[in-house]
Amino acid sequence: MRKGKGKTITMLYLSRSKIISLKSKQCESQTNTKLNLIFFGTISFSSIR
Repeated sequence: MRKGKGKTITMLYLSRSKIISLKSKQCESQTNTKLNLIFFGTISFSSIR
């Protein structure tokens, strides 16, 4: 009984860490796209001027 409980806890922990890593990756890509948009926006703005 106790062994099975520990197994489920470790499984939950592993899935949780996977979700966290996925979320952090998504946040990274979002910030990268935002930075790229700002970067290209400033370049296009300066070229127009």
